[in-house]
This record gives sequence, structure tokens and C-alpha cells, in this order.
Amino acid sequence: MFPFANGDYRTPGYFLLLSALVAAGPAVAQQRPGGDGSLLRGSVAPDDSRTYRPSGGSIPAGLQAPDAPLFDSASQASNYGRPRPKVDKKARYSGRKAISARKLPPTEPYRTAPASVRAAHTPSPAADAAPPPPSFAAQPAPPPKRRPRVEADPYGALGVQMGSINVKPYLDLQAGYDSNPRRSPTKEGSPVLRGGLGFTAQSDWSRHELTAEATGSYLRFSKTPDADRPEGSGKANLRLDILRDTFANFELRGALSTQRPGSPNVPGATINQPTVASFGATTALTQRFGRTEASVSFLADRRVYGDAELAGGGVSRLSQDNYNAYGVRGRVGHEFTPGVKPFVEVGADVRRRDEPIDSSGFDRDSSGFLARIGSTFEITRTLTGEASAGYARRVYNDNRLPILAGPTLDGRLVWAATPLTTLTLRAATELNETTVAGASGAISHTLSADVSHALLRNLTLGAGLSFNDTQYKGAPITERTWVGALRSEYAFNRLLRMRGSYAYEKLDSSQAGASYNAHILLLGLRLTP
Repeated sequence: MFPFANGDYRTPGYFLLLSALVAAGPAVAQQRPGGDGSLLRGSVAPDDSRTYRPSGGSIPAGLQAPDAPLFDSASQASNYGRPRPKVDKKARYSGRKAISARKLPPTEPYRTAPASVRAAHTPSPAADAAPPPPSFAAQPAPPPKRRPRVEADPYGALGVQMGSINVKPYLDLQAGYDSNPRRSPTKEGSPVLRGGLGFTAQSDWSRHELTAEATGSYLRFSKTPDADRPEGSGKANLRLDILRDTFANFELRGALSTQRPGSPNVPGATINQPTVASFGATTALTQRFGRTEASVSFLADRRVYGDAELAGGGVSRLSQDNYNAYGVRGRVGHEFTPGVKPFVEVGADVRRRDEPIDSSGFDRDSSGFLARIGSTFEITRTLTGEASAGYARRVYNDNRLPILAGPTLDGRLVWAATPLTTLTLRAATELNETTVAGASGAISHTLSADVSHALLRNLTLGAGLSFNDTQYKGAPITERTWVGALRSEYAFNRLLRMRGSYAYEKLDSSQAGASYNAHILLLGLRLTP
């Protein structure tokens, strides 16, 4: 039937048939369905109106199907598959979706951290507790109870508020026994009643500062009324902040005491306790230059003596020894380290008596000079205070009176050994006047130590020891005084305290008939409204 059935491929019919099949091959392939009813790869759906043309040329008109789509010249596709979708060139390419890295595990706080400790001690609500229905408002959880604030002194007096100044008054009532009220070699003990008043004041101002304290008492001896005597002291200080580094200080001070009948300055036949009153004022101006501080002070004081009553009925006029003192002092300090400020201080003063010539015929008006070097301390609130050493000199108008001069030691140091125990050290040097004939004056050195311990929050125990050495210049008189004391204070509440004390006092004097010793025991109450 076929021309090459006999295996001869060189006949003319064989070449004619082969040419026809090659020409009709593409058209036949486009219309051949697949075995699953879909068009084969390279075929076109009957409803596709697009025409596909080979890139190499056009399809012969005799082999093109009537419904065959034309070649899409826009896509320039060289295959016979589904056309490539158009890409909008104006659309922005967002890129590939970022793939997040593997998350790190959450951090956990230290178990000893404050937040962890609080969370561990805070009870958590029940895990299965169902929330309230929407129609009811959820009740807020109560706030945790705060711990009560611990007061530094729960038994301390609150005081009376007078505007912006807090005043703490108090009243003392004590009774006891004194083995030697007259402080004489011949002992004659007597019960004693002691009543006292006092107050402390502290301002609460944003600028400036006012502090004041005063105390006064009277001792009444039932068996020796001639030994009755008053005691008192007071001081008030006002600081005015003029500028940031400039401020002024104003101080008022006063003291009241008595002279014992055996004192060298009192006639031997004296039967009472002559009073000695002193009061004065200081005005100071201070300027700071960085860590350097300079100040100048002006002082004015007055000393008043009470007359002595003699055993024979007469009166010794000690009041003729009253005098006024005027002085000026300069001080420069520099803070080398925080809390430690060394300083240098110099001063001069004059003393003028109401009657220049005393009963012995000596002119006791004088002028004095003082120079000292020291430092203030404030080391971590443990050691605070001031200490200084120097030299003092006083020259009298009467050439018969020797120059009164000697070293000085002054200071007050407070050492908080523990939160419950405090040690206080004091030192003072004074150049005192005298009426002893031929003596210009007396140099007095005082050293004291005091320790206080809070055994309970409302029970305080204390002990003190002091030593005084007084030497008269121009007279062979030397006096040494020792005082040892024990005390206790128990606070019932903020208003009422019970106080007790015992003291032993001893005087050794080179003057005949002047040495003595005494035991004093007191017990009473203090009211602090």
C-alpha cells in the first residue's frame, strides 16, 4: 500500500509523504487532546482568542486552524505553554519576607534580688480563681501593709510648736541627801530638795537657724539653810544666711553659780554662798572662699559678784570686783578633707573693772592675748567635735602683779562607739580673776570624760569623771578637784521620766582648812510636756 513497504526509501512517493507530514505536524500537535481530557503541553484552549506564532516565521495558511489563536508578540514566549503573567513595573518590590531569628530564652532575676525576695514573700492568688462576671465590678486587691517606721527616740519629748520653732520645756523635781552642803572641812549633812526648769528650742526654717537652751534650779537644804544656792546657764544662737557663702552669727549667753565659803576669793568668816553671774554676747561674720573659711568675732561680757555675809553680821562688798570684758577674735580654717577642717585662731581682749582699785590696793584692769591652733572633726558621724591647743597671756596695769600666762587646751569630742554607747571628752582652759592679795589671777584647766549607754530603749545609764587643776599666779595656792558621778534615767512615756544620780566630790587644796569631800544622792522625776 505504501511506496516504502518493501523497504525501499528512495522512491518518489516516500519523499512526498514525508514532506506532507512535516508541514502538517505543528497544526496537528496543537489540536491533539491529552489522555485525561486536558490539552497537552503546547496546546491552546478553544476559547483562547490569542494567536501564537513561532519566533522563526509564520504558519502556512493551509495548515492553520480557523480557531487557532494568534502568537502573542508582547510575551515573546518561545514555548507553547500558558502565557507568562504581566508584571507591573510601577509596583514596588517588597522583597522576601524576613525570617526572624530564633528567640532567646527570657532572663530570670537573681533569687537574692530585692524584687525576687518580695515576690517570694507575696502570696499569689489562686490559679483556678474564676474572674467575676461582666455584670459585676472586680474588687481591687487591698494594698500590702507597710511596716511601721522605727523612730530614733520613741520616748523623746515632742515639744510645743510655736510657729516654725519647736520648744521642749521640762520641769525637774528631785529629793536626796548631801553630806556636805557648805563644802567645808567640817561635815554637816542635810536632806536636799532640788527644783528646776529648762527648755530647748530649734527652728525649722528653710534659711537661717535659731537654737536655744536654758536650765535653772534651786537647792534647798533643810538643816543648813545658809547653804541654799541657785544654779543656771543658758545660750541662744541665731545664724543669718546673708549670701550663699556669707553668714552672720549672734549669740547670747549667761550663767549663774556660787562661791563656796572656803574659796580663796571669799573671806573666811563668810556664812552664805555668794553668787557669781556672767552674761555676754558675740557677733560674728563668716565668709567662705571655696574650702577656706574666715571669720571675725566681737565679744562683750560682764561679770557680777554677790556680796558675802559675815558671821559677825557684817557684809563684804565683793561687788566692787565687777568688771566688763571686750574682745575681738579672728579665725581662718581650711577643709583639707571632708569632715576635717584645721584652723588657726587669734584674739585679744581688755577687762575694765567698775572700781579699778580693789580692797587690797591693786589696779586689776588688764589686757590679754590668745593664740591657738586646732581642727574640727566630723568623721562618718562617728567622731565629731573640735579640739585645739594654744597659748594665753594676760598683763595687768599694776606692775606689782605678775603676768598671767600659760598653755591652753580646749575642745569637745563626741565618739559614737556603738549605736547605743557614746563617749564625750571635754577640755577647757580659763584665765580667772582673783582678789587674793599679790596674786594676778588663776589658770584653771579642766578635763572630763562622760559615757552614756542605752541599756533599753527607755533606760539609759551613764557615768562621768572630771578633774580640775587651778593654780594662782603670785600666791602659793593650788587646788585640785575630782568629781565622779553615776546616773540613770528611765522613761515611762514621752511625758514622764524618773531620774537618779550619785556624785562624789573631793577638793585638795594647799590652803589650810579648804579641803573637803562630799557625797550627793538625788532621785526624782522630770516632766516634759
